[in-house]
Amino acid sequence: MSNNVHFSRVLFHLPFWLLALFAYSPILTAQSQPPSDVRVADVRFSRDRPRIGGASWFAMEVRVDVRNNSNPTAPNRQFLDDVRVYAAMAHNLGTQSKPQLEYFWIEVEAPTLERDTHTFRFYLSPEQIKRGQISSGEPYAWFVQVSYGQTPSLEESSAPVAIAASNLLRGPGRLERFQELLDAQKPERAGILLPQIETPFRDMYISETPTLRGNAGTKE
Repeated sequence: MSNNVHFSRVLFHLPFWLLALFAYSPILTAQSQPPSDVRVADVRFSRDRPRIGGASWFAMEVRVDVRNNSNPTAPNRQFLDDVRVYAAMAHNLGTQSKPQLEYFWIEVEAPTLERDTHTFRFYLSPEQIKRGQISSGEPYAWFVQVSYGQTPSLEESSAPVAIAASNLLRGPGRLERFQELLDAQKPERAGILLPQIETPFRDMYISETPTLRGNAGTKE
């Protein structure tokens, strides 16, 4: 699946939805964008069955390209530190004319990533698939944000961010509305979309799976 991904330096203290809209804005040209150290290369969805057997899980695969470390004071410029991946999606339990959306979200952090392509995998359990009658295709809507570096202080004005979103969220105001509805469900939906390490897939794809910081999965 190819995705239009846009990069920008955005005001860190803005609300998340406005930050996302600004970073995703199509009016930014390649010439006006700052050099990018990271990008969302691809987002895919599938149904995967563990090697140990059992029912299928719903998988969200986010491929992140670490392309550079533009910080001249970095200990090793072949590595990018504190890479945070925030992913959210909505599944429709209703009909096309009367959607009934349930939201799933997760945030994880890799302490450091070497220059290369890295794959973050997130999963919904077989019980969630059966409960929500979730198919193997792309969900109703989805959104991914990747940021990196130490969290800026209030005195700092910007943070590097890469954004990817599904076609449904590309119209005016749609990403804002998605985030508002997600926020309304966020507390009770925490910890349902799981990182790979907390699933039966933890020992699969070892060569391309990044090491995560501890206690990942339910940050806010």
